[in-house]
Amino acid sequence: MTLNLPNTILAARLTISSHIGFSLLAFVICVLTLSWISSKKSQSSRHDLFPGPPAEPILGHLRIMPAEFQWLTFADWGKKFGDVIYTNIVGRPIIILNTVEAARDLMDKRSDNYSDRPGSILHGNMINWKYMLPFIRYGDRFRTQRRLMQQYLNSHAVISLRPLQAEQVSILLKNLLNCPEEFRHHINQMSTAGLVKFTYGHNIVSGEDKFINLAVDATSRGTAAGIPGMTPVDIFPILRFIPTWFPGASFKREALITRKLSDAMLDVPFNKVKEERLSGTAQTSLVNSLLEDYENSKVIDEDHEVNIKYIGGVVYAGTVALLLVRSNQYNAISVSSWR
Repeated sequence: MTLNLPNTILAARLTISSHIGFSLLAFVICVLTLSWISSKKSQSSRHDLFPGPPAEPILGHLRIMPAEFQWLTFADWGKKFGDVIYTNIVGRPIIILNTVEAARDLMDKRSDNYSDRPGSILHGNMINWKYMLPFIRYGDRFRTQRRLMQQYLNSHAVISLRPLQAEQVSILLKNLLNCPEEFRHHINQMSTAGLVKFTYGHNIVSGEDKFINLAVDATSRGTAAGIPGMTPVDIFPILRFIPTWFPGASFKREALITRKLSDAMLDVPFNKVKEERLSGTAQTSLVNSLLEDYENSKVIDEDHEVNIKYIGGVVYAGTVALLLVRSNQYNAISVSSWR
């Protein structure tokens, strides 16, 4: 018996390729079918919901949902459809609140019903921001972090920050006199320096500070990854199970890099405060005060310490992210303006 090995291998490869191709085709068909069913269910119950722009089959409002300057489009829709607008992305409902009154009616007066928020697979689980206050589902952890932050960020407590604010304004004015053409850099540095000193007791003297670079690197990559809850893996959760080497899985590889940067952004300043407490050199700060309260309670609760770490992270990283968004609108992020 003569075996033509090259032809046998070629036939095997063709068979495997055909099976893979068929499996992928079947998977796509299943996804589209489920999306179509979900879209139909959403459309059938549309009459019981709020008005909104016309939706396409399966995709819903995916193609007309703006990627940037969303508020301009939402305001325009508000003129046509009212204060509360219904949209959906591939069957996933999204409610847009266009006025302060509508937001207060639902988020404040009916907070027990609407205080929760959907989870984000990419930002919450893959990048590991799930314990950041904006991403926490409503529950014990959410209430604990809000209560701890409220102790030091309420309208009465922030009065103690005036000396710090005056100090940062004085530095800003000196920098503007010395180098007025770098005004954007000076303003960014003032905003971040004040919050970092308040949060960790750390003095920032230049844009090359390690804390600033960690926050810029992590938050710029996190915001560039997409709108939380609106990324492909959030819409199709099954995508999180594909291997990193698979074609189209670049989002997983990027998420792994961003997660390492994010973990460093949270751990480095937090551990620095803990080390300074042990050596007796810790400066007055939010994290230092929270750790002191925790130690004085004489209760061992590792989860409480995790909450303190993420509270510190959301205050200082949130400030950096806000400035990045304001300056660059999630696109064309320029790190050079910070350094």
